[in-house]
Amino acid sequence: VRGIVILNHYIFENGMDFTTHPIRQLIIESPNTLGSLVDEIRRQTEGGYGDFTLRERDNDLEFDKSVSMFVDPFEADANSKPIINGLIKSLVSLGLSEANYLTTEETVTSLVRYCQKMAFENDSDVMMNPPFLDSVFKLMKPEFPLADRLNERLSDFVSLVSRYTDNRLLIFVNISSFLSAEDYFDLIKQLEYIQHPVLMIESVDTQYIVPKKIIDIDLCEIDVS
Repeated sequence: VRGIVILNHYIFENGMDFTTHPIRQLIIESPNTLGSLVDEIRRQTEGGYGDFTLRERDNDLEFDKSVSMFVDPFEADANSKPIINGLIKSLVSLGLSEANYLTTEETVTSLVRYCQKMAFENDSDVMMNPPFLDSVFKLMKPEFPLADRLNERLSDFVSLVSRYTDNRLLIFVNISSFLSAEDYFDLIKQLEYIQHPVLMIESVDTQYIVPKKIIDIDLCEIDVS
């Protein structure tokens, strides 16, 4: 976890602190309350208004730039634009490092010479300009392989988000509906290892031993650590 991350809302008596336990559940037993809060989160992640706040240390974060929510877990794409852009940025940094700089220069120069040779053979009087390194990596169309099992695909996704993006909180809604009890448990264990803040919103208590906040049908709040 990068810093003290706390999710808050006026419906909570106490904020949800992801600092020491980055994997947490929010159990909302009332369907109306569940729908209302999920819609509010969706609206805020799209830049709209709402009462959820996310703080890191002493700073309020921009919700739409820091939080992502998935109602459909199959939309959690390991090859999404933010992840691939983060990967390319990391590759460029590595390519321009002292250890690889000469190899990078030689490779780019060789590519320019090849393109000029093709232009000459095509009787084209053009000059080839050296490409930016990020353009070279983009042309290679990097793509992460996808696991067959959903729980493994989700843990891979969270790991990549944590490594390559500025995301501070991932939210999954009713993910237990898509996984067996065994796969759900395995997913939580993998997420605990990754240590990226994840909130799992559920309509029923899955009985797994993770810190959770239960908001019952009468909107009474129970914190279980």
